[in-house]
This record gives sequence, structure tokens and C-alpha cells, in this order.
Amino acid sequence: MDAENKEPLRDISTFFGLTYSSYLVLPRLLLENIPAQLQHEFVELMDRIEAVHPMPGFSYRVTRINPVTGKFMPDPFSGYRRGDIHAALASVDNGGQEATCPA
Repeated sequence: MDAENKEPLRDISTFFGLTYSSYLVLPRLLLENIPAQLQHEFVELMDRIEAVHPMPGFSYRVTRINPVTGKFMPDPFSGYRRGDIHAALASVDNGGQEATCPA
């Protein structure tokens, strides 16, 4: 148990649950809009993980898929430089259905 929160600690398998997912994708736009202290803790943890298991220099492409139709959908989080976190979150806050994406 976590002594501070009195909640049981969860491992990665528990976090992923019963999904078949092999990856955890976190949009940069979302991460840059969390409080600074959480950003610092996140970067420190990523550095620690990298020290234990250096990541190969692969390139990946993330594609958003409609879970109902299987068709490609616009990604509201892809514009991290000029993105609007509130518009991005609003566009996906409908159970994964098609929504208007911010430009």
C-alpha cells in the first residue's frame, strides 16, 4: 500500500488491465498542460526508465482509429505547438465517436 494515499500500489499490468495494448501513448499537448511539478516528476521517471532500458532509436507513427467503424480519424492532439488542450479534450469527450477537430 502507498502509505501517503492509503491506496494499493498498482503495477504496469494492472494499469493496462485486460487490454491487448502493447504501448502507452501520451500526447505531448496533454503532458505539456499538466502542472509543472508533475511534468518534472514525469521527466525524471522517464530518465530513470531510460537508464535501466535504453530505448532504440525507432520511429513510430500514431494513428487515431474510430473504435466503432475502424476508420481513420483526425488527431486533435497532434498540433502540440499551437494546439488547444481544451478543444482537443472536448473533441474526444464523446466515447470515441467522430467529433469536430480543432484546426
